[in-house]
Amino acid sequence: MKRLIAILSVLSIGAPAFAQRSPVPAEEWNEATRLTLAQVMVGEADWHEPDHVAIAYVLARRWQQFNQARGPVTFQRYMQLYSSTMKVNSERALWVRALPWGELEGRHGKRWKQVRELVSAWGAGKVKDPCPQAEHWGGAMDRPGKSWEAVSCGLTKNIFYAPRDRRLASR
Repeated sequence: MKRLIAILSVLSIGAPAFAQRSPVPAEEWNEATRLTLAQVMVGEADWHEPDHVAIAYVLARRWQQFNQARGPVTFQRYMQLYSSTMKVNSERALWVRALPWGELEGRHGKRWKQVRELVSAWGAGKVKDPCPQAEHWGGAMDRPGKSWEAVSCGLTKNIFYAPRDRRLASR
């Protein structure tokens, strides 16, 4: 028995680490979807990467739950429906929605490149979910209903929320 345990221990130590599964199906993961996610990240959290990761995972979870409850919609369309940046016509929102999936000249070029690289890594399943219980987020000015409680997603600027009662998740 000790020999079996020793063999299994050696095998498990030598096994390669597996990447996380992609958060969205391959058929949903095209350039337009990547661009929309990058725009939503910047629109909702400026250039703050910890928020970007948490937001992406919340969107993916909510999209899957939405499709189960209400019927099919693409991930890109869900983000457009959910994010205020994609719905309002403020000067900043219009600027964010004009960001291209490609190089950006000027002072934001380096940051935009980092956001696009993060989006690609996230879509490939290479970025860990910092708060798997979160299903909503908002700024300090937002007041979620009593059915939500704040959860920690690391050093984020936005506040992330999980349902107080898991039976009421994403309602």
